[in-house]
Amino acid sequence: MKQKKIVMIVTAVLLAITAIAAVIWLNIRPTVSEGDIVLVKNGTEQILDLSGLTLTDIDGTIVNGKGEERRINGKGVHLSDMIGASGFVQVRFAADDEYFAVVQADELDNAWLLISDDSARLIVFGDSNAKRDVKNVVRIEVI
Repeated sequence: MKQKKIVMIVTAVLLAITAIAAVIWLNIRPTVSEGDIVLVKNGTEQILDLSGLTLTDIDGTIVNGKGEERRINGKGVHLSDMIGASGFVQVRFAADDEYFAVVQADELDNAWLLISDDSARLIVFGDSNAKRDVKNVVRIEVI
């Protein structure tokens, strides 16, 4: 009986700590206005308005972890057009929920930002697994 009380108390304390940490994080995490992306390049932050980007047609196929193919078509921007094609090693794409993916410089030819409904989605054609399919991209860091 005493052991059960100790387990309950420890569980309650851990839940309280988790809740406090979540509230703190939600209040201090960086936010980006809807329809914008923060581009960090050469140590400088720039806010990009998605509606102001020049979009081209995107049409291709991506593959998920199960090997299932899915057709992607829409409007977007090629990443080399957005950030240039040289002077970096990799690019990190972060979503609004902090999920992120990294694209190496030599993979940039296959990377696109699909733009729809004031949100951006990273698409990397040629991946054997679409884990880098990042939805709601809000931050791009050129490293």
